[in-house]
Amino acid sequence: MEAVNRPNLAYVPALDGIRAVAILFVFLYHMGNLRGGWVGVDIFFTLSGYLITLILLNEYEARGSISIGQFFFRRVCRLLPAVVLLICVALAISFYSDDHFDDVKMDAIASLFYVEDFRRAFWPLNVTGLAPLWSLSVEEKFYLIWPFFLILSLSFLGRKRSLYAVLSLIGLVITWRLAVLFESTAPYYRIYFLFDTRIDELLIGSALALWGYRPGKITLGPISRLWPLVVIFFTVVLVAVDPVANWVGVSGYPLIGAVTACLIIIVTSKETTFLSRVLTLAPLVALGRISYGFYLWHYLVIRQLSLGGFLHIRVIAFAITLVVAILSYHFIEQPILRFGRRALSADARPMESAALNSPATQ
Repeated sequence: MEAVNRPNLAYVPALDGIRAVAILFVFLYHMGNLRGGWVGVDIFFTLSGYLITLILLNEYEARGSISIGQFFFRRVCRLLPAVVLLICVALAISFYSDDHFDDVKMDAIASLFYVEDFRRAFWPLNVTGLAPLWSLSVEEKFYLIWPFFLILSLSFLGRKRSLYAVLSLIGLVITWRLAVLFESTAPYYRIYFLFDTRIDELLIGSALALWGYRPGKITLGPISRLWPLVVIFFTVVLVAVDPVANWVGVSGYPLIGAVTACLIIIVTSKETTFLSRVLTLAPLVALGRISYGFYLWHYLVIRQLSLGGFLHIRVIAFAITLVVAILSYHFIEQPILRFGRRALSADARPMESAALNSPATQ
């Protein structure tokens, strides 16, 4: 095969910085300290769509094809082991403490089959420590469908027209969400949790990759100085916006996705800004690298503590979650990823290095 210039998928610390900020938003939201912290999940969605599409495009442009089997194997190695451990711990705690064990069992089954979004949307009964896994269910459905769509689209339309197709899909999702929103019997959690009304943020990230943006490849010039607008936008959402606000269901998700895409471009372009320097601070980058485990465990830890409004309890919750996430990263996630690398065929390993070093975003 003729040599192909591959898109650069080298490690980008600023992206881990974004992950860290997003997981802090979610943590503070579940602690009751940040009204709009739910936006952290939306940031994860857009970033995940961007990175997954970038990885698949890298493989397609290098080989002229995408290995569906290897892609699914990568996702299983990256996501499932830590989830299984979390579920086992949650079931054990619930069983021995007699704390809504039937609900935890239902969430466990739904999470293992990645239908927790349906569980949250249609049977929002007692909330358990596994409730945040609904976002993984949304992402897994995207991972299941997206490679097939991308292969067909790139084969028959090419990358430029594939971008137009994705933009059209985003428009369809928005239209469908409006139809569901204005149906009088549809509660807000039907829109907030379910795959069909939340996929547009993942698609916005994918559109950014199809547009051709690669970290460190472009110079923004004066545009890079617009980063304060991104900060102001997220600040307003964090302090003032409840997820049930009408504008969120109408235009909020694509707007948040678009601003997140702008954030990705600004902090990974050739220019260095104050925001990019903040997001590459060592503590944030380190937290971003373990953000998957932190996201999985934080809510279960929070539910085990009697918060009582005291700061020291919140600090303890953060510390426990941090320790568990570090242990998960070093003793569960990374060993399984190394096993995945060895299990794949030798000719897949160069591509796999980039894919497996790109943490999944929830």
